[in-house]
Parts: sequence; structure tokens; C-alpha cells
Amino acid sequence: MAYDYDFVFLLDAIAITSILAISLALVGIILYYAAAARKNKITGRNS
Repeated sequence: MAYDYDFVFLLDAIAITSILAISLALVGIILYYAAAARKNKITGRNS
């Protein structure tokens, strides 16, 4: 039972780290495009 518990804990740790990595990547992309939009002074919102 201990081995199964450790295995489940490992899977949970991998899932949590992957979710955090994906969320941080999305935030970074959003901030990057926001900074690019501010620098370019984009007035149109088509893209």
C-alpha cells in the first residue's frame, strides 16, 4: 500500500507542477503580448 501511495503522490506532484508550468507559460505569453501591444501602440483590435 505504501508503494501505491507514493506512486499516486508522485503522479499528483507531476500533475501539479505541469499545471503550474502551463499557467505560468500562459501568463508570460499574455504579459509579452500586452507589452508588445503597448510598445506598438496598437489601436485596432482585429488581431
